[in-house]
Amino acid sequence: MSKGGSSKRQPVMWPTLPFILIKLFQGICCSIVLGVMVFFSYHLRKDNYQIPWQFISLAVLSAISLLSVFILGVLFCCRALNSLFVLILESVLSLLWAFGTGILGKGMGGNTIRNCKTWRSPQGMAVCHIYKTLFAFCILGWFSMICGVILASSVRRRSSSHKYQPANPASLQQTTAYTPQTGIGQTSVPYGQGGTYKAHDSHPTYS
Repeated sequence: MSKGGSSKRQPVMWPTLPFILIKLFQGICCSIVLGVMVFFSYHLRKDNYQIPWQFISLAVLSAISLLSVFILGVLFCCRALNSLFVLILESVLSLLWAFGTGILGKGMGGNTIRNCKTWRSPQGMAVCHIYKTLFAFCILGWFSMICGVILASSVRRRSSSHKYQPANPASLQQTTAYTPQTGIGQTSVPYGQGGTYKAHDSHPTYS
């Protein structure tokens, strides 16, 4: 039991299935983006080309997102997941994914909608397909972060609607002693001090 005056917040349960599906969706998208970035970076470094900063940014962003998925999953299993923390984190990540997808689309130019057959060589066509896969999963990764924001905001609203319930209501605790009004034949006895109360005559008895 809590001490007097303390209050305990009622726990707000996260919906299990939507949370797991969203985190699984985020993990898949981030893993694919990170894998493609590592693949491109490896071959560019192997051929003595400089790795574009867009690739480095997306690789770091996808790695951070994977780490956040793992941490939030652990906190969810421990029932210590704070809705406000998740809402802020998912909002920041969704903005970063929007920025990363934008710079990637700008760097690819018309290759996002151009037919890969225009590259003519088999190697060029393979690179074109990988580029399009990367761009598609960047968009899906951004969408998965938005889904996380929506889930966190709904849980946050439900959490805000719950009021603090005192463990020991103050109304049930005696804070001041009650003193009844005194009159003839009565003596002032504070309420709650225990013992039995007996009224006695205030007038003396003469023999």
